[in-house]
Amino acid sequence: MNLFGRQVIGSLWKHRRQAATTFFTNAVRTSVVLPASRFRHILDDVGITPLAYGDDPLAQLSPCMRGNVLEMVARSTCAELLPHAITCDAEPRPSKASGQQCKYHARCDWMSDGRRIECKSAQLTYWSSGRTWKAQFCGIKLPVPGFRETAMFDDLILVLHTPYKLSIIHHDLALGLTTSGQQTLVCGHHVVLRGRRNECWRLSRGSILDKFRSCSNSCKLLAELDVQDVKVSKALAHFLAKGAAVIMTEAYKNTPLIHANTSLRGNRLQSIACDVDHILNPSSLFTLAGEDLRSCGRRRGANQGKFDWCRDGRRIEFKSSQVQWQDKAKRWICHFRHVKFAIAGMPADANFDDLWLGIYSPFGLHIFRHCGTFGVSRSGIRTDVLGSSLLLRAPSGQQDMSSALDIMFTKLELAGCQHLATVLW
Repeated sequence: MNLFGRQVIGSLWKHRRQAATTFFTNAVRTSVVLPASRFRHILDDVGITPLAYGDDPLAQLSPCMRGNVLEMVARSTCAELLPHAITCDAEPRPSKASGQQCKYHARCDWMSDGRRIECKSAQLTYWSSGRTWKAQFCGIKLPVPGFRETAMFDDLILVLHTPYKLSIIHHDLALGLTTSGQQTLVCGHHVVLRGRRNECWRLSRGSILDKFRSCSNSCKLLAELDVQDVKVSKALAHFLAKGAAVIMTEAYKNTPLIHANTSLRGNRLQSIACDVDHILNPSSLFTLAGEDLRSCGRRRGANQGKFDWCRDGRRIEFKSSQVQWQDKAKRWICHFRHVKFAIAGMPADANFDDLWLGIYSPFGLHIFRHCGTFGVSRSGIRTDVLGSSLLLRAPSGQQDMSSALDIMFTKLELAGCQHLATVLW
């Protein structure tokens, strides 16, 4: 890691030690400060999935980092299985934003003897609603009539991560394939496979692999690896040595929920925010999302509401995002995604009344009420389907995270956003 990265870590830990007493000079002047111990019942509930993975090194990574590692493992494994094939990087294509070629905008992940290879990975996770373990591979860009006429790849390789094991599969583009309405246009198809209800993860892993091995489909199990395999170790060493990975690992060491998957962490932070709203408004009447009805009269699921909770008839939507180090720009950022503001031509009651933002940092959870306009960006049909984005940026070169957060908070407050509360870890 370079000198700049070491300075970032040094200054971060200096200010993190002081956070409990001095905190940020301006950030909490008008907001409520609450200790994390008040929400221990939420923070300690890490769910069934993390308990199954234990100290599996791949389970300690962010979903993005783990996906990069598993792609590298899959590519090296396929190269070993086909030693005479010519394997090379996919040709990059220009970014729509900058016009510059970028490998992350390539149509596939790599090439093998001229065939375009796409790699998708997934963890075996516990699905509490169905009382079963499942694997869900997302973002598979298959043809969609009238939108995407051809697939963006020739072969699909899936990497299933189960506790301490990896399974690499050549998929037949049919088994377990699902769609998700309009989201399929921009996000692609899913491949979803589940174990039997009330089965432990080991039996569910066997059930799912049996489906891949079944003679009723054309999938092929290419390899099974332990997480201690040399290919996994090399991929981990390659990605964890990068500046941003080192800085993020050091920054969030021992932070609550850091090893929870993105979905679980978001749900837990939302529960904390809802409890904070109860504390701020003790005499109000609250109802949870999912207690409203669809247009067909059926009750919505707990995670399918248009908002997250309702206070005295006011609909609250909560979005959380982790403060992350952007290595290329040398700055801290916070990116909120899939915020479904009102869209022209849609009824007003299709969305929410108040948007709460939860900024997840090594210091705590910082909750703001958004003003409705600041930092909002659109990206065509993707926004119409998935919602808008909100991006908070600290100045480039600002290595001290507490100062960077203070700047972000000041930007929010000057734009009319209200700092409601901070939960200190």
